[in-house]
Formats: sequence, structure tokens, C-alpha cells
Amino acid sequence: MTQLPQEPMNLRSVITWTVGVCVAVAMAPWLSGGQEPLAMLLSVGAVLLGALLLWRQPAVRRLRRGSLVWAWSAFIGWGALSLWWTANHYSTIIWLITFGLAGLIFRLSYSMAGEPQGRQRLVGLYLASAVAFAVYGVWLYLTSDYDRLTGSFYWANPAAAYLIPAILLSVDGVGKRGPVRWWWLAGLAGFGTAFAMTDSRAATIVLGLVVVVYLLVHTLSKTQWITLLFGFIAIVGLSFGSVQLRHVVQPNAATIAPGSRFAEAASGESKSASDRLRYLESALNMWFHQPLQGVGCLLYTSDAADD
Repeated sequence: MTQLPQEPMNLRSVITWTVGVCVAVAMAPWLSGGQEPLAMLLSVGAVLLGALLLWRQPAVRRLRRGSLVWAWSAFIGWGALSLWWTANHYSTIIWLITFGLAGLIFRLSYSMAGEPQGRQRLVGLYLASAVAFAVYGVWLYLTSDYDRLTGSFYWANPAAAYLIPAILLSVDGVGKRGPVRWWWLAGLAGFGTAFAMTDSRAATIVLGLVVVVYLLVHTLSKTQWITLLFGFIAIVGLSFGSVQLRHVVQPNAATIAPGSRFAEAASGESKSASDRLRYLESALNMWFHQPLQGVGCLLYTSDAADD
């Protein structure tokens, strides 16, 4: 990237760091499952500040209009159009804000990655937030009544999704040479343990698929395989140790073994999948009966007539 002659490098570095912090602040509440007004306010404020800083820098790398931009724009446009027929306008607007922020955060990250050491700064900020998130999640798991590790807003599945990049970065870091490899191994054990305590079946399947793809495109040495094996053993030991520690801290609290929800699904005891299929079937039926106006429009019309 070309540097503006009137802009000192130290100021540009400060601006880059500020944009990175804005991205971290905007990501953390939403990817941990937060849809509360305070989380929205923090995220929107951080994104707008980062966008303003980039807008004031003409030399910053810009995202070209391509298939990705057009697909995101079409998705947002379709979501906005769905306000005509949705049965819950508030929830629809919340999700529109969420996906709008996701696109803007991607834009800020893309621009920052073009700066000197910008990509490393983004990774470092994310890892720092993931460490704080995992530590706080473990504390919540040990002291709260909920039997799964969650984020600040008590959603276990988004909490697991937030930790997936940290696990992948740790798996990649284990393959590096020198003492830094052991730090990555410690990170893998810590992030993996927090992930396992979420007991998220969907996130586990996603993580498994991504790890398989990673192992197919990367050739690992025998030492790296052994290191990953020790990391996996550490995750299993720390996970079951956390369950026992929770029982010591809260003798009357409900506890479940990591992976037990997979056993429930295999035995047919869990109705999570069947419930989701019924929701999907109901949504398709509603759409089929009112393909243009939708049930939300009919409800709005009937409420107005009653008033």
C-alpha cells in the first residue's frame, strides 16, 4: 500500500491498531451470542468508528465489487424485503443488523490486513479476546447453574463457534519450530477444553470437517502428530477434570460428561433435530399458504382492523 506523504507512520500505526480494536470489540459480543441492546450499541459504535477512520484514509486498500459483495448485498436486500411478511419484525431487524455488521467487520478486516503487520495484529487481538472469553466461560461453568460452558449471554453454540478459529490457529501453531510450539500446545489444550465443555454437536461437526480439510492440505511430521496427540489427551483430561471440579464447587449442580449429547442423539433421546425439522416444515407451510404477503402481513392487517 502507498503511504500518504502528509500522514506520519506513527499516526498510521495508531489508526491501524484502533481499527483492529474496533473489530475486536464489534466481534466479541455478537459471536458469543449476544443480541441484547447493550451488545448492539457497542458493536454498532465500534464498527462506525472503524469505518470513519478508514473513510478518512484515501490510500487504504478497498474491497472491489465482486461476487462476494453482490451476494452479501442481495442477502441483506432480501432480508429487508422480508420485513413485509415476517411475523416478528423486531427479530428480523436484529438479524439484519447482525449480518450488516458482519459485512462491515469483514470490510474493516480486509482493509487492515493490507497494512504492514495488519493480519498479525488481527490474529493477536482475536486470540487475546478468545483467551478472555474462554477463562470467563470456564468461570461461568464452574459457578453458574447451567450445565454447559457458555458465553457472556448464555448461548452455548455461539460460544463454541467463537472458539473454533482459536483451535485451528493452535493446531497450525503446533507445527512451528522452537519453544513457541509449546505455547501453541498450551493454547490448544485450553481452547479445546473450553470448546469441549460447550458440548455443542453442530460446532463439533463443523470443527471436525475443517480439521480434516486442514490435515489433507498440510503435511505433518511425526513429531507434529505426536504433539497433537498429547494435545488431544490433555483436552480430554482437562474436560473431565472440569466436570469434577464443578461438582466440588457446586455439589448440587447438574453436570454432564463432554460428548454425552452425541450419545443422546444416537440413542434417539434427544429431540433437538426433530424439533428443528418441524420448525422448518412449519415455516415452509406458512410460506406456501401466503407466498407473497406472508403471515406477518396478515397478522399486521388483522391487528390494525381490530384497533
